[in-house]
Amino acid sequence: MDSFDKTNGIPVGDQEYRVEVKYSIKMTPTAENKKVVEEAVSALSNVDAELVKAEAGIKKYSADRAAYLQTHEGSSSFQYEVDSKSQYDEYQKSLASSETYREIKSNGPGRVKVVLQTNLLKECPAVNRNLMASFFTPEVSIARYSDNIVSDFTETIPMIKTDNGWQRRQQ
Repeated sequence: MDSFDKTNGIPVGDQEYRVEVKYSIKMTPTAENKKVVEEAVSALSNVDAELVKAEAGIKKYSADRAAYLQTHEGSSSFQYEVDSKSQYDEYQKSLASSETYREIKSNGPGRVKVVLQTNLLKECPAVNRNLMASFFTPEVSIARYSDNIVSDFTETIPMIKTDNGWQRRQQ
């Protein structure tokens, strides 16, 4: 816990009280998670470059096919594929690569976060799952997990007066 501050107190009768608090919890990555993040960031940056290359191959093939069809009146796309077998094979590879890289780019960060969560649970098995979910949100980029992450929370805590003073009311 990084900080814990009372922001307001609200009396509710003689025996009850509500305390509004705000607090911050800091998560420091383990050495294992730092390594996972570094590898993932590197791999995902390579995916971006490879995706650009694959999409360029698709565009080139489409432009070449369009030019062929324009200069070979009456020909079909199939005829171009037959006449330009190596270009067609490259086009098919580019299509497959593009699909693969898009899938990695789309789902890779989520998979990396699952690995990070699993590693965290190995180190801290008692960590609250809801708390962990607040750290591993889709909005946070993977690179951010290589350093401390602080999440802020607010809560209203119901209190009850007892013989031993004020205590959190059990719900």
